[in-house]
Amino acid sequence: MSKAAPSSLALVLTIVLVGVNLRPFMTGPGPVIDNIIQTTGMSYQSISLLTLLPMLLMGVGALVVPMLNQRIGERAGISSAMLLLLVGSLARYFVVDGAALLLTAFLCGVGAAYIQSVFPGLIKANFPQKMAMMTGLYSATLMAGGAIGAQITPLVEEMTGHWQSALAWLAFPALLALLAIWANVHTERGSKAEQVSVLTFLRRPRAWLLMAGFGLINAGYGTVVTWLAPFFQEQGMSAAQSGTFVAILTVFQALSALMIPVFASHNIDRRFWLIVTLSCQALGFSGLMLFASDVPLLWVALLGMGLGGCFALSIITALDHLPHPVSAGALTSLMQAGGFIIAAFGPLCAAWIQQLSQSFTWVWAMHVIFVLVTLILYLRLNPKSYSQIFNLK
Repeated sequence: MSKAAPSSLALVLTIVLVGVNLRPFMTGPGPVIDNIIQTTGMSYQSISLLTLLPMLLMGVGALVVPMLNQRIGERAGISSAMLLLLVGSLARYFVVDGAALLLTAFLCGVGAAYIQSVFPGLIKANFPQKMAMMTGLYSATLMAGGAIGAQITPLVEEMTGHWQSALAWLAFPALLALLAIWANVHTERGSKAEQVSVLTFLRRPRAWLLMAGFGLINAGYGTVVTWLAPFFQEQGMSAAQSGTFVAILTVFQALSALMIPVFASHNIDRRFWLIVTLSCQALGFSGLMLFASDVPLLWVALLGMGLGGCFALSIITALDHLPHPVSAGALTSLMQAGGFIIAAFGPLCAAWIQQLSQSFTWVWAMHVIFVLVTLILYLRLNPKSYSQIFNLK
């Protein structure tokens, strides 16, 4: 028992270090977008690819990674993925054009895609009695990492005079995470009997419901981390001020992702808290649409609470559907696959709508509609039906 506790603590620390590296490469460019455009000549649509490409890779990766992970093992796979994040971040120091910047987004996206596909199943396998709490912690670290990227990037740019340096510093936390993975994550290959293909679930309507809901919510996240800072800069804020608001958003995301799963852990029916988090998102997007200059902190806080809590609960709810970690992990991977493919086009649609209307008003309106559709879908998540929906033989 004396050995188990340090081992568990070390794994928790590793989860935290890994989690904080999975979002900064996406949130970091937002506050310095104007300077990136000035240097590279990229358009708004091209800039949106910095978010679209990684999210698309997260979706495609979630289909491929479970099978690949069973072959090479968690330690080698997650270590290689974190190395890609490190290299992709460091390479941004040398970027001079849009193509090179998109290549770094591709490298970081591949690394994040691998880790995100593996971690939910790893958490359920190692913390079966504390799955909701640990998933909340993992989700919170993703959001906290996003806050770090958004807050520090404009400050480093101001100190160095180069946005490339501001984005490249993210290689340092990736190095710390890589060392922690190598020390604390151990390879566990499932037996042939335990291996489950994500494609097994494609015949089940519930899998499509989970993918649609997860996708629409994360489309909101993708749009917010890409365009919230430019939106506030249009309102007259500086790059540092707009970056602070993105950081505040992600702090509330992290707190919500950490606390709401704890509140929801007392009842396997997660719908009440799903409704609460979706309502927060609807209010936040509506506030940005109608009263952007009035109490912007309130709208940002509501959005953060809604997005963070709903992300964590969506993963937990998918894991709830099946008792076995391998099967539950496969279903969650499929949800992330379809969901992130849908979500990837959120920032691109937002850029198209903004350019067409010359305003972000209709962008936020689009996401209010997405939230309402997701609410209708999530009302069907009655845990009494889970055993009949996924009765795998």
